[in-house]
Amino acid sequence: MNALIVGRVIAGVGGCGVYVGGITFVALLTTDHELPLYLAGIYCVWGIGCVLGPIIGGAFAQSSATWRWGFYINLPIAALFAPAYFLCLPVIRPQPNKPFLERLRSLDWIATIVFLTGATCLSMALSFGGT
Repeated sequence: MNALIVGRVIAGVGGCGVYVGGITFVALLTTDHELPLYLAGIYCVWGIGCVLGPIIGGAFAQSSATWRWGFYINLPIAALFAPAYFLCLPVIRPQPNKPFLERLRSLDWIATIVFLTGATCLSMALSFGGT
């Protein structure tokens, strides 16, 4: 059970990274006039995925293909779109002249620690609240 929980945490963090990374790229690569259109497209696709994901996953689980294909199906899709990601998107360096340590020092560490502490407390309260 612990491995399942850790795996779900890793998957959740990865999903958040993909989502936020996509929104960040769109915000950096579009004009202020184009941004709402592209963000609406991302949000629509994300919403459709949230609705259809369990349906398609349930269909895989009920079929002879087994539930594992709910995860394997991502591999050919990623292989199809990865070359476009690597070849077409430009490299974005927001602060190219600053060294890495200086960029780390410019982060708001107090707010980060306060946020993470609050999120951890909320998560623990929701997890242990029913026991």
